[in-house]
Amino acid sequence: MRRTIIALVTLALCVAGGFATATVLGAGADGSPAPKPAGGLDLGAKPGSDSVESRQADPAGRGPDWGVVVFTARNGHACAAAGPIAGGRVGARRRDGTIAPYPIDEGASCVDLDAVPAGAQVTMGTGAGARTVVHGVAGPDVASVTLTTPQGARDLRIGPRGSFLAVLDAADAALGDVKLSARLHSGASRQLLG
Repeated sequence: MRRTIIALVTLALCVAGGFATATVLGAGADGSPAPKPAGGLDLGAKPGSDSVESRQADPAGRGPDWGVVVFTARNGHACAAAGPIAGGRVGARRRDGTIAPYPIDEGASCVDLDAVPAGAQVTMGTGAGARTVVHGVAGPDVASVTLTTPQGARDLRIGPRGSFLAVLDAADAALGDVKLSARLHSGASRQLLG
């Protein structure tokens, strides 16, 4: 069965959190419409399916390490969320500077890896010390994920459960500067973003 690879890009500005986000679910060359999510929209985590992977030090050394928490949704989709790590958990920085663990039982960026090769999200913070965070989860068909910014191109490490992560100083890469591509084991290349 030939897999059709489809791209869905959503851009949103989240005022309360002070960040902009671009989400990519898969990647495609044919521009076909995205498939309906399989198995319903129940994206809360299967109990015990979460693990923290793809750790990276803060690019300026001014805070905690960053990481990606990967989990399996109750509908079987692969999910990933990125943020700073505190107490071994990935979370979001509160206004007071503390980190609150993500409530993964409520869902995250999730993708059906039977329909698309990878899902990715790019988030750009605002204010002093803002970071541009590229993260996602790749399926078994993906051999490598390459990030391209004005500073050049580099392959991102793919974790044991398919996660990948890059944390950049927002001054070095805004949302529009980020390009992300995947090379499949078949040798084909797919543009994920940009």
